[in-house]
Amino acid sequence: MLRITCLMEDENSKNRSLVCEHGLSLLVECDGMQVLFDCGSGDKFLFNAKKLGLSLSFVDHVVLSHGHYDHASGFRDFLDQGNTCGILHIGPGFFEKKYSGDGFKHTDLSSGLDLSYLHRHNVSFSVVDDNEAVVSVMHLFSSFDHLFEVGTIPKRFEKRCAEGFISDDFHDEVAAAFETENGLVVVTGCSHSGILNIVSTISDRMGQGIYAVIGGLHLVESGEERIDNTISGLKASGVEVLGLCHCTGAPAEERIRRSGLFECFHFSVGDVVEFK
Repeated sequence: MLRITCLMEDENSKNRSLVCEHGLSLLVECDGMQVLFDCGSGDKFLFNAKKLGLSLSFVDHVVLSHGHYDHASGFRDFLDQGNTCGILHIGPGFFEKKYSGDGFKHTDLSSGLDLSYLHRHNVSFSVVDDNEAVVSVMHLFSSFDHLFEVGTIPKRFEKRCAEGFISDDFHDEVAAAFETENGLVVVTGCSHSGILNIVSTISDRMGQGIYAVIGGLHLVESGEERIDNTISGLKASGVEVLGLCHCTGAPAEERIRRSGLFECFHFSVGDVVEFK
């Protein structure tokens, strides 16, 4: 049984005792292990976990999908509150400084984490730099093939290097795939690399179809043409279930629902979905 609980995202559910904020954190339970996929921007996901009666005192794995604050900064709060993890999984280039730029001003979007912080807290970590890391029924992927133009990364996303500010290629992005009876369930943070690129890469590398996608699709800044192309591409890939949240965007979610091609739902704070 694969069980995914939303601990943090941008909208609340019918459980009004929980809090929401811009960011993402999902607790994945499968094969007797706990996987914390992203940690939001602060400690509110920990508050929600406590309200839901979920213990995060020790989780087997923490996966940080990329180095933006709204997905990774909460890992510091996770540790500061005395929680521990068996191993932290990050992508190559995770510690690079990330920004949003408008041509003159640059806003720091980084996680605030660095190697020295992990060393001081004795955090064991693994870099998913060989395209796939396998942990039981969990497969982690990075370095996605950029086959679809609809996955173009918005120009405002930048990172800092020795030469100055350059476009962020999100080389650090990591997605997870879990094996179920109906096929692979893909969990993604923001899909900055393009959800079609992520889905096609995972399907090709594993030689299996994608049954469901849970997470953010980053269509919030997209026009109708890109949204429609994404819908067509996901359907052509065999995807049947979409649990949408965070950066997907309300217009995109509505358009996806109206297509009638998927079992589609918004995955809000406190929501749970299970797969056999």
